Amino acid sequence: MGITIFLAAPALIIIGIVSTYTDLKYGRIPNWLIIFGLVYAIGLYVFLFGYNAFFVHQAINGEYIAKALQNIAIALVSGIVLWKFDLWSAGDAKLFTVYAALLPLEAYSNGYVEQFPAFNLLVNLFFPLVVILAVKALLFAFRSVIPLIKNGAWRESIKVKEMPAVLKKGGVGLAKLFGDYFFMYLIFQIVGIGVFKLSGGAYRLDPFIMYFGILLFMGKFNELKRKIKHLSAGIYVISSGYLSYLLITGQYSTLRRMIIMAFVFMVLITITRKVLDLYIQKAEMKEVRISELTRGMIIRKEEISAIRNELTGQGREEEFGWFEPGGVKESQIAIIKDVFSDRQDTILKVYKTFPFAPFLSLSVILTMTTGISVLRVFQYFIK
Repeated sequence: MGITIFLAAPALIIIGIVSTYTDLKYGRIPNWLIIFGLVYAIGLYVFLFGYNAFFVHQAINGEYIAKALQNIAIALVSGIVLWKFDLWSAGDAKLFTVYAALLPLEAYSNGYVEQFPAFNLLVNLFFPLVVILAVKALLFAFRSVIPLIKNGAWRESIKVKEMPAVLKKGGVGLAKLFGDYFFMYLIFQIVGIGVFKLSGGAYRLDPFIMYFGILLFMGKFNELKRKIKHLSAGIYVISSGYLSYLLITGQYSTLRRMIIMAFVFMVLITITRKVLDLYIQKAEMKEVRISELTRGMIIRKEEISAIRNELTGQGREEEFGWFEPGGVKESQIAIIKDVFSDRQDTILKVYKTFPFAPFLSLSVILTMTTGISVLRVFQYFIK
């Protein structure tokens, strides 16, 4: 373990323990903890570079500083984007940025992404998290199916005559999914070439950053398709043309890699997300009265629309603010209870925020102690 990692360890341990506790118990990460982490990171690097300059008499490594600052900046932007896309809370975004600031570059010894080393933390966070949730979802589905098998109700849910239509619909959906992926892949390729040329060859878009971007923007991309008429047709024409170009020019390795990554990143993750959504709706979603609302509960979109209408009608929407991915705050709960003071028994469907802090802390420990990254697994399959 390097000296920088050793010196950063106390702050990482304190932040990991406190954030895990507060996230599990209260569904939030205190701002003072984030400030502590940032101040500690600044103090650590000032001390190290001062020590090297005045005691060891070594020149300051400007390239290292530039890479570290770039890593922190991209981590901050990525955290904000994930927050804005409702994938985690603002507190999780800030915690991720603090970890990126504290972990030195040498901690990312395996699966290193040149432009964004802290990307390893995201991979080591989301991969085991999705696996755990997928297992829970499958176990829940299995327990739900057993009663249907015992009482024979499963026969009613399976309609053999409708199977051809179902398979046809599934095949068309799969083809559209691949078409969307290839189109997004082409767009990111163009962006990557543009970044490479504009930077004079200094920056090359890492493939894993590109795949992550595709996954991140796919939801917004689908919303755009629904809004703009005939956009889908144009996308599939372009995708088909791009595939034909790869075949005609004999770029079989590129085509093979794209198909594998399309399956891994799009089909598998789409199926997993569907399973998880079903699990959340059936197992994690619960009904509560307005009088029973507590901090950190996430209200279902249908109920949010009704609440917004009430807030707008009473001119309190600006005072309320927006519904955050981290769930409702105490001040917002007070406003909701006041607006619905005569309807405290109104039922809302909600679920608790997911505690990312424990998994993010585990990701840091895994990265810091072993340097292992799940990226290596994907690298093996796409070679």
